[in-house]
Amino acid sequence: MAMAKRYECFALTEYKDKQSGESRTSWSRCGVGFVNDDGSINVNLDCVPLSGRMQLREPQDRDVERARTPDNESRRRDGERTGGGR
Repeated sequence: MAMAKRYECFALTEYKDKQSGESRTSWSRCGVGFVNDDGSINVNLDCVPLSGRMQLREPQDRDVERARTPDNESRRRDGERTGGGR
């Protein structure tokens, strides 16, 4: 069985930079998406973006490698145990 294609899900929030007054966008990871055999996508959210804006992106190589490190795995387990986390 082949591994399902995976996406990172980000919540997008617009804000004004206090120093420059420029409009900016904050990106917060809020979940993950998986492509099904029929091409549809399931999205599992850790939170619901209040802005209503989300974007699915393919993981970058650095994100994939960081997710596989033993240190990150132990932090994830500790966060799950205590109810805390990220």
